[in-house]
Amino acid sequence: RLRARFRRAQVLARLLRPLGLTAHDDGVTDGMVLSTLSGASVIVTDPAQLWATIERLAGRAYDPLAG
Repeated sequence: RLRARFRRAQVLARLLRPLGLTAHDDGVTDGMVLSTLSGASVIVTDPAQLWATIERLAGRAYDPLAG
């Protein structure tokens, strides 16, 4: 289960790289840490809030399926 969390964070980090965001799951906290290049970080514990948080940190709308 922990391996799946790390893999999910790895995939998300690859998707977020063009937005200047990173994703990290340390396996200890109850969620994923999203960070900007300037150092702002948010812990996202609810998958429903994930994309809204990404858009807020990126400052623009984001569609992960847009390619």
